[in-house]
Amino acid sequence: GDGVLRDAQGYYEVALEIDPAHVPTLVRYGMSCEALDEIASGATMTQAASYRYLSRALALDPVSVGALSGIGYLHQRTGNVTGAHQYYTRALAAAPSHVDTLSNYAALLYDSGIKLMDGKEALDEAEDLYERAVLLAPSHVRSLYNFGLFQEGARHDTDKAELLYRTALARSPTHTGALTQLAHVLMEGGRDVVGAQDLLEQALSIDPNYIDGLCQQAHLFHLHQNNLFDAERNYIKVLQLSPEYLPALNSMAALHLAQGDQEAVSRVVKRALELAPNDADTVLNSAALMWDTEFSSKKGEQRNASMAGDLVARALELDPSHVGALCFQGMWHLQANGDYE
Repeated sequence: GDGVLRDAQGYYEVALEIDPAHVPTLVRYGMSCEALDEIASGATMTQAASYRYLSRALALDPVSVGALSGIGYLHQRTGNVTGAHQYYTRALAAAPSHVDTLSNYAALLYDSGIKLMDGKEALDEAEDLYERAVLLAPSHVRSLYNFGLFQEGARHDTDKAELLYRTALARSPTHTGALTQLAHVLMEGGRDVVGAQDLLEQALSIDPNYIDGLCQQAHLFHLHQNNLFDAERNYIKVLQLSPEYLPALNSMAALHLAQGDQEAVSRVVKRALELAPNDADTVLNSAALMWDTEFSSKKGEQRNASMAGDLVARALELDPSHVGALCFQGMWHLQANGDYE
C-alpha cells in the first residue's frame, strides 16, 4: 500500500542526504514514486517526482538499467510510445536479461506496437520478449500474468493463457487480475462457470471495488445465469467508480438490449461513442442498436439495416478479427440478400 511505500521513501531520503549521488537509491526512490503514481491513478506530482529522480540517476550513470527502464515505463503509462520504445531498447542494450524491461516492453508492443512497426512484427516481437522474461524468471508474476493476457487476446490461445494464469496464481494466490482473467477463460464456451464464479468471488473478496472483477462477474450474471438484475447492479457500481470505463458502458448497452430498453441503449451508446468513436466494441454496440430497432419496428427498417451494416463494416475496419463483428456481418449479409428469416 501507499503507507509502506512512503515509509520506504523516508529511508531513501535519509540515504540521499548522506549521498545525493547514490544511483541505486535515486532509482529506487523514482520507482517508488511510480508505484505511488499507479495507486493514485496518474497523479501528476508523483509522475514528476519519479521522472526527476530517475533522470538524476541517469545523468550520473547513463547505462543505469533501472533508470532507463523506469523512464521507459513512465513514457508508456503517459502514452508516449516512441519515448518508451527508445528507453526500453537502451535498457535492453545495457542488460538484455532485465526481466522488468522485457515484460514492460512486450506489453508496449502488444498494446501499441502498430505505431512503431508492422502489426504482425510487433506481436511476434512481443511474444519473443514475454518468452524470454518467463524463461529467465519463471516465478515473475507480472510477466506470467501479462503473457497470459497476450496469449488470450493476441493469439486466442485460451489453453496457454489458462496455464499462465494458474502459474501466476500458484506464486501469488491473491493476484486479483489473474483470478479474474482465469475466470474469464473458464467462462468462455461455458467450460466451468461454477469455477469462474468461485474465482470472481475470491477476487472481489480481496478488493470489492476491483473494476475488472465486477465487470466479469456481471458478464457471468448476464450471459450464463440470465440474472439481469445483479448484472446491472455491478455495471452501475463500476460506472460510479469509473464513469468513463468503456467495457462497462459497452456491456451495459448489451444488457439494455437484452432488457428491450431501446432508450437506455441509445443513451449509453451515445455516451460511449463520445468517449471512443474508434473503439470496435462501441461501434459494434451501435450496430446492435440499429439491428435490434430494425426488428422491433418495420418503420425505418431499410434505413436501420443499412446503418447497422455500415457500423459493422466500421467495426471490422477497426478490428478485422473481431468475432462479434464478423458474426454480425454474416447476419447482416444474409438479411441484405433476402435470405434471413
